[in-house]
Parts: sequence; C-alpha cells; structure tokens
Amino acid sequence: MHNESSEQETRKEIDKQLKEVGWIGKYIKEEVNSVKSNFVEKDYVLRGKKEDIEKGKDRFIDYLLLTENNSPLAIIETKRFSKNPEKGRIQARTYSKDIETQTHEKIPIFLTNSEKWFYIDQKGIERKVSGPFTQDDLARRKELYKNEKDLTKIPINDKIIDRPKLVLNLKILAEHIEKGNRTVLIQMATGTGKTRLAMALIDLLDKGNRIRNVLFLVDRVALANQASSDGFKKYFREPVHEINLKGFTKNARFYTSTIQTLTEKSGLFKKYSPGFFDLIIFDEAHRSIYDRNNQIQKYFDAIKVGLTATPREDEAKNTYELFECKNNKPTVEYSYDEAVNDKVLVPYNAQAIETEILSLGIKGKELTSDLKTQLMRQEADPEHFEVAGRQFDYIFMDDKTNELIITEFLNRCYKSEEMQLLKAIKQKSELIKQNPMYGNNIPKKQIPKTLGVSNLFSSSNSSLARPFRIMRNGLLSFISRGRLLSLLRAPEWACKPREPPLFQ
Repeated sequence: MHNESSEQETRKEIDKQLKEVGWIGKYIKEEVNSVKSNFVEKDYVLRGKKEDIEKGKDRFIDYLLLTENNSPLAIIETKRFSKNPEKGRIQARTYSKDIETQTHEKIPIFLTNSEKWFYIDQKGIERKVSGPFTQDDLARRKELYKNEKDLTKIPINDKIIDRPKLVLNLKILAEHIEKGNRTVLIQMATGTGKTRLAMALIDLLDKGNRIRNVLFLVDRVALANQASSDGFKKYFREPVHEINLKGFTKNARFYTSTIQTLTEKSGLFKKYSPGFFDLIIFDEAHRSIYDRNNQIQKYFDAIKVGLTATPREDEAKNTYELFECKNNKPTVEYSYDEAVNDKVLVPYNAQAIETEILSLGIKGKELTSDLKTQLMRQEADPEHFEVAGRQFDYIFMDDKTNELIITEFLNRCYKSEEMQLLKAIKQKSELIKQNPMYGNNIPKKQIPKTLGVSNLFSSSNSSLARPFRIMRNGLLSFISRGRLLSLLRAPEWACKPREPPLFQ
C-alpha cells in the first residue's frame, strides 16, 4: 500500500507541474497502450481492467503528451519519489520505438520521479532538465528537428564576419554543435569580435533550423544595449525584445536581458518554461555576482554559449567546467598575442602609477580620528584594520588617487595631430567636461564633442556609454577604481608602428 500511495503522490505532483507550465488535460493521456493504440489515426487505447491486459505483450505509457491535433508529442516515464527516474530509460525507449514504428517520427522522452527530470531528445541526447516543457516548446522543437540542416554545409554570412580567424572559429563551432554538443565557450581577447562571432553563430543556427528563440544574457545594461544595437538590430530583421527595459513577453524571437533583471524580480526567468529558449548566449554573465549559483544555466535547456576574454586564473577552472570544456580548453579562442600578430589589435605597454598608499597600504591605527570613526561606523576595528596596497582599489574609491592617475594618463597618452585626446570612458556618472575633478585637467580645445563618462559597472544609467559606440575609429580605454583595464580600438594614426609605444 505504501508503494502504491507513493506512486499516486508522485503522479499528483507531476500533474501539478504539467499544469503550471500550461498543459490542458485533454492533451495529456495516461496509461496509453503502446502496442494496441493506433498512433497514426490517433486512436489511443488506455489501460482497462486487469483481466483485459495481455501479460508479456501489452505495454503502457505513463503519460503521452499530444499536439493540438492530438498527434504524439512526447512521453513521460515516471518512477515514485524513492526511485531513480533514470531506471525508466529502457521502458521509455521501448514505448518511443513503438510509436516511431507507426508514425516514422522520433519522439522525445521525459524521465521523472517529480523531483528530478531528465530529457532525451529525438537524437538520443540525454540531459538533466529542471522540469517539463510546454506544448508550444515541444511543438517548436519537433518542427526544428524535422527541418534541420547540416551546419557544416551552410554558407557563412560574410556580412557579419569576414576576418579569417572568425570564419575559422565559426566553422569549428559548427562542427562542434553538429556532433551533438550543447555547450560552447568562446574565449577571445577584448576587441577581437566576440559579439560578431556570436551573431554569425545565431545566423548559422537559424539557417540550419536549430533555433528559434534566442536570449543574449549580460550583467550590465551597457552590454545589453550593445547586443541590441550592434548585434540583433544590425544583422537581423526581426525586432529584439529588451527584457530589462520592456519586461516579460513571449512574443519575440530575439531577447536581451541583464542577469539581475531575470533573477532579482521574483525569479522572472521562471515565467519562461525550461524549454522556451533554444539558444542562450552568456556574455560574461556566467560568472556574474548576480547569479553565483548559476540558476539560469541550470534552469533552461538550451544550447549554451559562453563569451569571455581570457578568464582570471582563479575562475578559469569553473568557467571551463561550466561549459564542459575538455582539458580546460575553450571550444574556440583568439588570444591577444594572435590578434596583435594579425593586426586586429594594437600592442600597448601599460605603466604602473604608484602612490604611497597603493604601495604600502593602510593601517587603521595610523589613521586620523575622523577616519577611525568612519571605520567604526562600518563595524571595523581601527586598531586591527589593515589593507595591503594591492587590495586598496578593490575596497576604496579615493578621489585624490583617481585624480592623480587620470592626470598621469592624460599627460602620457598619445594625442592626435590636432591634439585631441584618445577617447576614454571613466567610472563616473556625468560628462567629463562638467566634472570638477577631471574636467579641470583637460584644456577645453582637447575635449572631443562625444567625450563623456559612464558608470559601466552599474545596472542602470548607461546611456552615456552609447556615444563611444559611435566612435568606430577611436581608442576606448576603460578605467575603473584607478586602474587602466583595457584598450579596444585606436584611430589610424595610433595604429602605425612607432616609438615610443602607445603608452610610454
């Protein structure tokens, strides 16, 4: 009785989960005889009285999910709570084969005990999923599978990418996905074309009928804007829906969002079913502080593509594991040195700017009484408080240190023949020419009209970053917490071989 009751409870929970993702009772058949049913004519024979069952012959599908015209769409094989749902694999494959024999169409399988869910697609690729898919999701995937093309034989769109290295990397990605892999890590130095390669991959997968719904996920609004304007809107006709600006909808094909929008608003991502997105691109979002537990990665069943520059040593291993990279190597890569050799990036020498604090750090007992009071207000003991110099810029925002570094940067960087400064984005929230700290250090005639500053490390107020996207021929320097982080592009006069190097 306990086993029977346990199985009944499991079925109740599964019924609840199916209802939550929108399944209507008339499209769910339980205990369908896979031997005596006519799946072509949609004549389904259900389990009857025990005396009517032919032992050794009749087989019964726990759940048969149907399309709106009552054709078979997927099957669910269940086990009670205490059992491993994967133990139903052989039974489920037998039922699936019974259906395929009649319809000549492969049918996907779910294995579950209501707590754990596994999915086996039409290609036989099995993976863990977070729950059942909607009727629309399964119908869409069925149609994609029926019409899919060999990715390696689809011409590459040279309007999106034409650099030899990007074309080569896209061919490698096509082969990788064609083999059944569903995770990809693209590791390319900043400025080498990660977003373009991502758009070319979307175009390829779309033409190969592998995807319909695409999510481009970032951890900063500026990157979402970039993906929309420099990506989807530039290379695709369909409109892009910006979830962080316009909210929830299912009426689009292309979506962008910050990860915090999906995770912070009462779990907005769960309004989409686990099978809604066919492709998710994580633009550095896989290591975002806003999703430490990788909820998005675990919830959605999709082809997952990570975009990253060279990962820091302390997080490289996690990144490689997350995207199932073999031997800790990305699926494709384009290193800084290789890009410089290809003349895609400009070489530079960064020069450290030292101050006493940045070199020696801070000891609380040596601070003024006012600063000690401020520390105590932050629940820190001044007598035992100590910060090494290398940690300073991760803990403090100091105007005087920032002013010194920016002044030194302005003194040392190359200027054009018209004495125009290289374009820089700094971590502030108003225009540089209006900022008393930085603006006073720059002669007005040297301030480019579009020179501005933007808090790129905020999830909002990033509109001021947009003018810099227009400066196609300008070098973009990212300065954060007193440090020069990276260089992206330079005008022609700065790209010519010259001595001294870009930064003396």
